[in-house]
Amino acid sequence: MHVALVSEHLSPILEPADIESEQSCAQLDRLATSLTRAGTRVDVYTRKQTPKADDEVLAPGGYRVVNLAAGPARPMGEEQTLPHTSAFASSLRDCLSQHKPDVAHAHSWVSGLATALAAGAAEVPTVVSFHGLADTEHPGSSADGHGSTVPRASMERKIARSADRLIASCPDEAETLTRMGVARAKVSIVPTGVDLDDFDPSGPKAPRGTASCRVAMVGSDRDFSTVAALLGKLDDTELVFVGGERPGTSGVARLREVAAAHGMAGRTIFTGPVRHRHMSTLLRSADLFVCLSPSESAGVVTLEAMACGLPVVAYGIGYTGDLVVDGITGRAIDPPDRRHLARELELLVHNESRRFALGVSGSDRAQSRFAWDRVAEDTVRVYEATARAAYSLLHPEPPIPAARRYAV
Repeated sequence: MHVALVSEHLSPILEPADIESEQSCAQLDRLATSLTRAGTRVDVYTRKQTPKADDEVLAPGGYRVVNLAAGPARPMGEEQTLPHTSAFASSLRDCLSQHKPDVAHAHSWVSGLATALAAGAAEVPTVVSFHGLADTEHPGSSADGHGSTVPRASMERKIARSADRLIASCPDEAETLTRMGVARAKVSIVPTGVDLDDFDPSGPKAPRGTASCRVAMVGSDRDFSTVAALLGKLDDTELVFVGGERPGTSGVARLREVAAAHGMAGRTIFTGPVRHRHMSTLLRSADLFVCLSPSESAGVVTLEAMACGLPVVAYGIGYTGDLVVDGITGRAIDPPDRRHLARELELLVHNESRRFALGVSGSDRAQSRFAWDRVAEDTVRVYEATARAAYSLLHPEPPIPAARRYAV
């Protein structure tokens, strides 16, 4: 099978302009590498980000990267590439027509827009992974909830309806897509994978303080306030807020005031954006992981924490809701049940053997269900079904003659 992966604003072989995008670049590289290892021919189409970049590059993972000229040859954010999407789609259409793949798989809504424009003209069936959807109740909002001049939510609905197939990362995202008017039969659920060579219980650990229990967490400022207030009542604990703004900013200064108000002034660490290659070292230094965010990016970090052997306490919604098996790999809390959350945190902070048991089960689940090779197998099945359906649509079976239809 021949597959085109389309990622307009991110390249799997170049370091992105911002640290936050490293996770997405690593995921694209692991997927392309795993598909290639499974025998699939993979071409990754992305926008040329440096003037000296070759038009075609063979990646270490064995797949081909095609750099298409579209706008200035420099790194850009997702929405920054929109003015150049038409030029990117035009170049992509020419490539798909010349090297026609069985399926074109777009990653992100901007790439989905370009793929819809290009693949339709080249008569190539399309698969789209959004990797996070805008708030459909507020069409002018972006995925992170901040205002945007782009009507992203309405564009996502059009892209979703025009695609031949959609891949959702979890059941909640699949349900959201159906509420957007997409037929449920068009949606397949394939979770994001985890690099088990990097994220495992063994390996180096980041330095830590003297507290007997270190809690790492991802989430919003409100989530941080919730966890800081709960841990402030527990002695001998340390809180690490992973990601967020860089230390020294006004936002982190406000969070430090929140931590101090709950007695966590000397027991809280703000990492700021973390390089993806350093994430496993940071996670292995913790004893417990907390995620109160439903976003896929936060869910991926949660999966990486599970692979590193950490028990997880998370709200049972979104991507993390599909990761955590309550009572087996961690504790799933119904949001916003603060009392339940406080009780589970206290029990795990004070029970090392329970943390160990949940962590071992979580690591086993990450290895058995979320290994990239298995994710690639599931993804190939979606590609094959998409290609078969497209072929049947273009080459319908002739009707059975009436004489034969009713013959005894």
